[in-house]
Amino acid sequence: MSHFSQHATFLRLGIVLMLGLLAACSAEKNTLTSKAYHNTTARFNAYFIAREHIKEVEKTLEEAHKNNFNKVLLVNAPLDTTLVNSQAEILEDAFKKASIGIQRHKNSKWVDDCYISVGLVRYYEGEYAQAIETFKYVNKTSEDDNARHQALNYLMRTFVAAGETNNALAVADYLKKQELNSANKKEFGLIRAHLYQTLGDENRMVQSLFPIASELKRSEGRARIYFIIGQVYQKLGYDALAYENYQACIKSNPDYELYFYARLNMNQVTELARSSDAKRVRKYFKKLLKDGKNKDFKDKIYYEMAEFEMKQNNIDQAIEFYNASVQNSTKNVRQKAYSYLKLGRIYYDTLRNYPLAKSYYDSTISVLPQEEEIYPAVKKRQQILEDFVYQLTTITVEDSLLKLAKLDSTLIMDRLSLVVEQQEKQLAEQQKREESKAAMAAANGGDSGGFAAGGEGGWYFYNATTISMGQSEFLRKWGDRPLQDNWRLSSKIQQSGPQANELPEEETYPLVSAEEEAKEAVDPKLTAVLELYTKIPFSEEAKKTSLQRIEEAYYALGNIYFFQLEERNNAAETFEVLLARFPESYHKPEVLYQLYLYYKEVNPAKSEEYKKILTEQFPNEIYTKMITNPNFREESLSVLEEVKAEYAQAYHLYKSTFYDSALLHIKQSLENYPENDFTDNLAFLEVLIKGKTIDYYTYQYELGEFIEKYPNSELLDYANELKKAAENFKESESKRKGTSYIKDFEQVHYGIILYENDKKIANDLPGKLSEFFVANFPASQLSTGSLVFDDKNSMILINEFKTKAEAEAFNKALSGDNSPLKQFPTAFFSNFVITKDNFQLFYQSKDVKSYLLFFEKNYQ
Repeated sequence: MSHFSQHATFLRLGIVLMLGLLAACSAEKNTLTSKAYHNTTARFNAYFIAREHIKEVEKTLEEAHKNNFNKVLLVNAPLDTTLVNSQAEILEDAFKKASIGIQRHKNSKWVDDCYISVGLVRYYEGEYAQAIETFKYVNKTSEDDNARHQALNYLMRTFVAAGETNNALAVADYLKKQELNSANKKEFGLIRAHLYQTLGDENRMVQSLFPIASELKRSEGRARIYFIIGQVYQKLGYDALAYENYQACIKSNPDYELYFYARLNMNQVTELARSSDAKRVRKYFKKLLKDGKNKDFKDKIYYEMAEFEMKQNNIDQAIEFYNASVQNSTKNVRQKAYSYLKLGRIYYDTLRNYPLAKSYYDSTISVLPQEEEIYPAVKKRQQILEDFVYQLTTITVEDSLLKLAKLDSTLIMDRLSLVVEQQEKQLAEQQKREESKAAMAAANGGDSGGFAAGGEGGWYFYNATTISMGQSEFLRKWGDRPLQDNWRLSSKIQQSGPQANELPEEETYPLVSAEEEAKEAVDPKLTAVLELYTKIPFSEEAKKTSLQRIEEAYYALGNIYFFQLEERNNAAETFEVLLARFPESYHKPEVLYQLYLYYKEVNPAKSEEYKKILTEQFPNEIYTKMITNPNFREESLSVLEEVKAEYAQAYHLYKSTFYDSALLHIKQSLENYPENDFTDNLAFLEVLIKGKTIDYYTYQYELGEFIEKYPNSELLDYANELKKAAENFKESESKRKGTSYIKDFEQVHYGIILYENDKKIANDLPGKLSEFFVANFPASQLSTGSLVFDDKNSMILINEFKTKAEAEAFNKALSGDNSPLKQFPTAFFSNFVITKDNFQLFYQSKDVKSYLLFFEKNYQ
C-alpha cells in the first residue's frame, strides 16, 4: 500500500471514530462516555463560569457594605440595587452560562447546580418570584439531597428578601430536621440567623450562629460571626459570654477594623472592681489614641472614652470626649451622628439646657443617615425641640424686654452696651472656633466637624444663655441698682437716651462738636445699642402685645410637655405659672381641665380644687361637661355619628344637584346639633351649595365668612384655595369680557371718593365730610366707611342715597367750591356715585377708567 493510501485510510478511520464519539456524547444518551463528557463540560464550561461570576458579584456587595459598629452587625450584606445594576452584564453572562449547562448537558449531574445558579442570578436581580420558582423546582425534581438542601437554603433567603418571613420560617423548620452536609449546615446557620435578625429575634439569631462559628473557615467570615455573637451577648447583658466571643474573634485573625472594635468592645464588658481598673482602662484608651494605625478610628475611641466616663458619672469629662469625637470625625458620619445625639440627650435630660440640646439634635439630623432605625425617633424629638425652644426663648426674650422697659433710659443704655460688648466677644470667639475648625477640616480632608457648642448666632435676646451672662456681668459691674431715674449722672450721648418713647429736653445732652457728632453717628457699637433699644416695648400697646406672646408661649409649652414630651409634672408646673401670671387667660378652661387630669392621679385633693374652679367659673364649657357628665364623650360620639349620617345624605343630594333639599338637611342638622365636631363640614357644604346657586360675589363672601368663623377647621386650606380661585376666575372673566355695568338706576346709590394712600387724608377727611353733611344735607342720615381699594389707593364709601337724583345732587355739591376735598390741594381725588350692583362689579374689577366712562354717559 502506498504511503498516500495509508494516510487516506487513517484519515477515514479518524473521521469515523470522531463521529462515533460525538454520537456517543449526545445529551440524550445515558452511556458512561456520554455522562463523563457532559459532566466535565457542564462543570468546567458552564457551571464553573456562572458560579465564578456570582461569587464576583457577592464579593462586590460585601466589600461595598459599610459596617455600622454602633449596632449589631448584619449577618448578610444587604442587597444594594444600584450596585447590583452595575453588575448587570456579569449576572446576565452567568445566567447564559448556567442556561447552556441546563440545555446542552441534560444528563449531567451539574444540571441542578446550574439551576441553583439561575435562581441566584434572579435573586440578585431582585426577581424574587422567578428565583423562588427555580429553587422550588430543584427541590421537587432533584435526586441529590445536597442539591435540594442547598436550593432550600437559598429559597429561605429569597423568602426573607421578598418579605415572606412565614414561608422562610417554614423552610427553616423543615431543614432543621434534615441531615445536612458541612457546607449546607454552615449556610443554613447563616441564613437562619439572617432570618431571625430580620425578625428582631436576637436570641434565636445567636442560637443559629453559635453551632457553626467554630466550623467556619477564616475566609468564610469566622471572626465576623464571633464578633456578632459577642455584640448580641453584650446587648443582652451577658458580659462574660460577650468577652469570650470577642476574644475568639481576635484569635480568628480578623482584618484590622474588626480587630480594633473587638478590642474596644472587650473593654466595655470588662468588670471594674477597683479604681486601679478604671485607671487601666483610661491608660488603654490613651494608648489607642497614640497608635498611628488608629488615625481614622479616633472618633470612635473618643466616643468610647465618653461612654466610659458617663458610667463613672463624670459628665463634664464625657461631654469633652463626645465633642472630641465629633472634631476628630474623618469618614464615619454615623459615628458623628451618635456623638451629637449623646450630647443632645445629656443637655436635654441631665443639664436641662434646651437651646443647646436643640442645636445638637439639629446637628444629629444633619448627618444621621435616614436608613438608621433611630432616625424617625430622633427626627421627631428634633422637631419637638424646635418648637419647644422657640416657646422658651419667646418667654425669656419678652420678659427681658419688659424688665428693660421699666428701667430709666440711662440704665437701659448701659445695660445694652454691655449686651453689645458680650455679642462682640461671642462673635470673636465664634470666629476663632471657625478658624480652628477650618484648620482641622483641612487636616481631615475637608470635614469641618459640624456644629460647635455655643455657636448660636442671631440677636442677643434670642440666646437665653447670653442673656443670663449679660445680666450677671451688669450686676458685677454696677451692683443691684434700684429702679429709679438718674441712678448715676452721665455726660456721653451713648449713655443716655429717650425715655419711654419720649424725646428728652434739649438741655439733657451736653453740647458736642460737629466732629464728635459725626464720629458718634457712625459708631457701630452705638448703632447696635440703638437697634436693640427699638425692640423694647415702652408703650402700653407694645407691652400688651409682649404679654400676649408670653401667654401663648406658656400655653404652647405646657401642651408640648403634656402631649409630645409626656412630661406631665413639667406640664403642670408650666400651666400653673400660666394661670398665676395670666388669671384671665383665654386658655384658662382647658388649662384647668389639664391640671384636673394630672392631679387626679398624683394629688386628688388638688385635682378637686381645679375641678371646683372650672365648674364654678365655666359651667357651660365643654371641659366642664367632660367632668360633670361621665357619659359626655359617648353622647358626643353618638351625636357625631348622627350628624355624619345627615351630612352624608345632604352631600348625596348636593352631588345629585338637589340643592334645595340638601340645604334643608343642613339647616335641620345645624338646628338640632348646634355644636359638634362636624359643624364646620356642614357649614362648608352649605357654602359649596351656595356656590352653585348664587352669584360669585356672595360665594366669595360666604367663603370669607367660613374662613373667619372656623379658623381651626381642617377644611381651612381648601376654603382659602376656593376663595382665591373664585377671585381669580371673576377677575379673568372681567378682563376677558370687559366690565359690563348695569343700567338699573332705581337702586340705592353709594358715593365714592378715591385717593392715593395718605395717612393725613385717611385721618382728617372723614371728620370734614361729617361737617359737610351736616351743613349741606341736614335731613339725610349719611355715613362713611374706609376701604382699601388696591396697593396704591384707598376709598371712602358714603351711603346711602335712595334715588339717583339725590346721589347726583350730592356728587355735584362734593365737586363744588365748598367741598372738603378742596382742603387737600395737593391730593388728587376721583369722586362719583354708583349703584349697589355696579359697586360689586367695580370693586371686583378695579377698572376705574371703565366705570368713569359709564358714569359720564349716565349721570349729570
